[in-house]
Amino acid sequence: MVTRRDATALIGAMGLGATTLPWSRDANAATHVLPEEPAKQNEVWVRIAGRTDEGESVWRVHIRFYAITGDGVIPLLQTRGAMRDWWRAKGGNVHHRYVSMVNFYVDPESGAFVDEFSNPITGRLTKLIPLTGRRKHGEVFTPNGRYHPETRKAFPDMYEDRPLSLDWRVEAGLIRLFDTVHFPPVVIQPMHEVHTYAAPAAQALDESLNSAQAITTGWFAAAFRPWMDMAEVDGYLLWHVEKTKLRGLDDLDEAFLAHARERIEKFDVSPEFDEGPSYLEMRMREQQQ
Repeated sequence: MVTRRDATALIGAMGLGATTLPWSRDANAATHVLPEEPAKQNEVWVRIAGRTDEGESVWRVHIRFYAITGDGVIPLLQTRGAMRDWWRAKGGNVHHRYVSMVNFYVDPESGAFVDEFSNPITGRLTKLIPLTGRRKHGEVFTPNGRYHPETRKAFPDMYEDRPLSLDWRVEAGLIRLFDTVHFPPVVIQPMHEVHTYAAPAAQALDESLNSAQAITTGWFAAAFRPWMDMAEVDGYLLWHVEKTKLRGLDDLDEAFLAHARERIEKFDVSPEFDEGPSYLEMRMREQQQ
């Protein structure tokens, strides 16, 4: 049973309380109007998610993992890492993003990188490998919504071909944008992921800028992953993800960059140049194991 104390602790850990953002006061906070036209919505969305021109956007990433079981909410793991996005402007208000996510597990007290994990539920010692994600086919942002080309080709019913209508609002000069991530049916189910982006409206709506400051927090609910060796545990896994858009790669700490370049061969290479099996092909192999 999840108690009220468990739930309160989880809400605090997920960062759902008051948030203070290091942005200057917006004198026009009460006058910002969100565009209704799908093409303009898409440009604002891309400006928040990355950039509207050719180039790279970099995010600092922190993830906390919790097990939700009959015994309550149990902290499991933490990571620190980065998300690097290479953006390509395709013209006609279409933007292509190639994402590379790299996260390393860390000791929650010292922050030191760790390669094994003593599971407090099972008591077993588990080897850890970096949590990474790359899609060589990328993701496309359009006035009719966004999609992964490979996934849309294989599962066209996952995507609605209709004008973009973002779930967003302006509060205290900030755009708050709610986003749901859709996964193809070949991934291990159940799986659900949502995020809320926050960005200064003055920047995100400024057509003279190619990028806006932004943060995002979200959660990811799923069955325990196979590598966790928790098949006998009745419950599920909850991730809390927080990301901060940085000015560039130099804003990441040197220790992380050195570790990433030592452990990840393609850390500095856009996934668009990857060879070998695609994201969807790897997920299909996982399901067959």
